[in-house]
Amino acid sequence: MRHAGRFLRSFLIVAGAVVSVSTAANAQDAFPNKFIRWVLPFSAGSGQDILARQISPKLGERLGQPVVVDNKAGAGGIIGFEYIAKAAPDGYQIMMGNNSMLILSAIRPTSYDPIKDFAPVMQMGVGSSMILIHGSVPATNLAEFIAYSKANPGKLNYASPAIGTFGHLATELFRMQTGADMVHIPHKGIVAALNGLIAGDVQFMQGVSEPALPHVRAGKLRALASAGQKRAPLYPEVPSMGELGYKDYNPVLWYGLFAPAGTRPEFISRYANETTRILGDAALRDDLLKRGIETAITSGPELGAYMKSEMATWQNVIKVGGIKPE
Repeated sequence: MRHAGRFLRSFLIVAGAVVSVSTAANAQDAFPNKFIRWVLPFSAGSGQDILARQISPKLGERLGQPVVVDNKAGAGGIIGFEYIAKAAPDGYQIMMGNNSMLILSAIRPTSYDPIKDFAPVMQMGVGSSMILIHGSVPATNLAEFIAYSKANPGKLNYASPAIGTFGHLATELFRMQTGADMVHIPHKGIVAALNGLIAGDVQFMQGVSEPALPHVRAGKLRALASAGQKRAPLYPEVPSMGELGYKDYNPVLWYGLFAPAGTRPEFISRYANETTRILGDAALRDDLLKRGIETAITSGPELGAYMKSEMATWQNVIKVGGIKPE
């Protein structure tokens, strides 16, 4: 009986230790169990910022932990991209990304690889980009504008937020495919570029749809086309580039959710599933649409594959256009 008693006590001790280890492991694996940092490599007020701040509180509610939006703007987005590329892949830091993460690394050396250093979670939406001209330009449609620019070489200027931004390269692609003759005038951000167009300091800009809308309605600006293959929701009366015969012109401004490479697949799936549910809300989709952001969901693998093909497009634009960093 003494042997039996010792055996029972030993069994209970071992069993208790196993339970304790199992409980600790389960507690450690419970995800999430602390706040989540959502890094935005862009300034407040951008389309990415609007989207993240609409989603983050709802995501926090679904995950049971706060999701804190952290704007790490600078160097066109490089500061934020590099921060997440170097972050621990523990699931507690995610990032809003877009075309800029590809373009920036294609035009200048960066410490991050946009394909290898990030785990795509999902694409959340796309921003409508419009072909805009100043109201003083004597053109009422795209064909007239292209003809006018060719007849006046070197006299028309176009604005972009900066060298190497989406707006810059998308306009260079526009020039390559249409033959339009314009001179690039880089600005310090999207707001400064739009203000330059409104003031008439430049005559052309490929810009986000929502901030330009009141100026188009007031007659200061003229919208010639949406920069893609379908019409922009905020400009239903304006034809798309595809409708006007430019079937290969489709520079889509996309917004994606990313985690550091190496983040556990179950964490990525959790973010994708919860964010997809949030974006399924009709009221939220309508509100985003009014801000020029259209919900467009694709999976992480689909976004990753698209990024690889898009990278080749921008590398070609940079090479053919002879674009150099600032």
